[in-house]
Amino acid sequence: MTPGALGFRVKSGWAMAVLIAGSSNHPKLVRCQAVLLSDPKIPQSKQPYHPALELPGKEGKALTTKLRRVVAGAARKSVEELVKQATAEGYDITGAGLVVGSLVDPATLHNEHIRAHGLEGKLFRTALEDALREQKLRYKVFVEKDTLATASAL
Repeated sequence: MTPGALGFRVKSGWAMAVLIAGSSNHPKLVRCQAVLLSDPKIPQSKQPYHPALELPGKEGKALTTKLRRVVAGAARKSVEELVKQATAEGYDITGAGLVVGSLVDPATLHNEHIRAHGLEGKLFRTALEDALREQKLRYKVFVEKDTLATASAL
């Protein structure tokens, strides 16, 4: 088996995933593909905190809880499929990297709409983290604006 790693650029409802394999001195990009972190049959799952902005508290919370479960399931399925596909092609996935837009605590955001975006960013990231842990994969999270400097230092 050839050593490999997964990389993700997390977006709202999806992520761009890459499979990189080979040695650290000679890595090669094997594949780049979009993966779902939401369910196209449930359009609200692409931005699961936004619908709650228009609903009364309890009703909004119930809908968000349902949509969060959809996101977790989609992330789990996507990671599982990526690992299965890589293994079938002869790659041993040993870890992953997640590139995110921000690690800001959504609770610190005062505008409701901006907070919804922050909560969604955190949800998609943590759903991927949970899915990677379920596959027993180590991972590291990078903030996009710092990624080049961080990777260059390795």
